[in-house]
Amino acid sequence: MKTLSYLSAVVVLSGMFTGCSGGQETTKPKTGGTWTSTTESPSDSTIKPVIELTIEEKIASIADQYQVKVGVLARNLKSGKSIAINSRERIPVTSMIKVPVVAAWYQAVNDGLLKADAKTTLSPKDKVAGSGDIQFLDGNYAFLLSDLAKLTIIASDNVATNVVIDQFGKDIQSQTGYVNEVMAKYGLTDTKLLNKFLRYDTKSNSDESKNFGVAYSTAADLTTLAEKLYKGEIVSQEVSDQILTLMRNSNDDTMAPRFMPVDSPGFSLAHRSGGTFKLKGDFGLILFQDHVVSFAVICENQADEKKTIENNGIIATGIITKMLFDELTR
Repeated sequence: MKTLSYLSAVVVLSGMFTGCSGGQETTKPKTGGTWTSTTESPSDSTIKPVIELTIEEKIASIADQYQVKVGVLARNLKSGKSIAINSRERIPVTSMIKVPVVAAWYQAVNDGLLKADAKTTLSPKDKVAGSGDIQFLDGNYAFLLSDLAKLTIIASDNVATNVVIDQFGKDIQSQTGYVNEVMAKYGLTDTKLLNKFLRYDTKSNSDESKNFGVAYSTAADLTTLAEKLYKGEIVSQEVSDQILTLMRNSNDDTMAPRFMPVDSPGFSLAHRSGGTFKLKGDFGLILFQDHVVSFAVICENQADEKKTIENNGIIATGIITKMLFDELTR
């Protein structure tokens, strides 16, 4: 499929669904005179009315064009206007679950279960592939757990994430169970951590694990999490602000930020993306002028398995996020 930019995609939508047939073609006489018409004016019966697509229809068209299934929820917290498509359908969320993992770490510190200044030494057995750079370090390193929590969101580091999860219990059941209890505490009952990242030796054999892999959530839950962070409701205002700061420094600009006016004065985007071969997505919070927009966009079931930024799911996530932003801030 030929890659389209955001503007090109909008032009395609306009061409497909707006306009009319008929009309006048005017020609200028060769010698003097006035402009004349070479066609008759169309009758009322031949004019097709302009079709104004809803934002949901526009998103459906993009999903069809890029061959993905979408889960979407976005809301302007000031106006209350929202847009939802398959927003309560459970979907694998991979690295997007890293924000709940870090929220659980802050909760454990707040409740006195873990120490904020605690250190841990990483060994070769902790190294896993995928995103992040810790896997490439030689030797054993002592890290502050607080720094590993930061790398979990900023760099989406799989090694850092797994070590943070290790702090929540002695086995995978207690570790994931703690994260899920914290999410349930904040009303996010459709968000579950099921496994660590690329640690097949501890992988659960549950049906949920087989269906969803590392974790699942919904567009509704992820959007609610972003809103609770904005309102200072995750652990405390200070902690919520710290997590949003980490999300603003996320190292992935291929999806939600892709078509955004990131250099515009007053524009701020806090987000965490995630993806597998079959799924791409991003969620977070946008501040722009007097608007506050929470969003989650997840594209799944994609046939395109390109490992580049031209992947259909990556592009579709970026286009849809920009469409939501435009619709909710106009």
